[in-house]
Amino acid sequence: MNEWIEKYIGIPYLSHGASFGAVDCFGLIRLVYQNERGVTLNVFEYGDADDSADVCRAIEDNKGDEWRRIKQPEQGCVLLLNVKGYATHCGLYVGENRMLHSIKGCNSCIEKTNGLRWKSRIEGYYRYVGGSQ
Repeated sequence: MNEWIEKYIGIPYLSHGASFGAVDCFGLIRLVYQNERGVTLNVFEYGDADDSADVCRAIEDNKGDEWRRIKQPEQGCVLLLNVKGYATHCGLYVGENRMLHSIKGCNSCIEKTNGLRWKSRIEGYYRYVGGSQ
């Protein structure tokens, strides 16, 4: 496992969290991009990370020009995942069919993207192409 990944494992979950104290799924991605890439990602406006429709709307409204859909995953890209019928969850692809993510009820962790829990839920892979990368 890449050494830098280890410091992001075990962070508690909190809706709208984006620090080593607590993160939600996109907050974890924002934290990694800021610390490992020097990139400040735009904040998605949504009421609560548990409101699937609101999160889905925020994701759709913010894909824009900063994110490009790619066919195959590459290290550092974002996976958009369907939960409860909506594309409302995201994780960071860290290679070898694994993602770093945070979800309610669990601390941030690494999970397989090709396992039973996630492989049929992948909406797509997205490379960040905007801002100061």
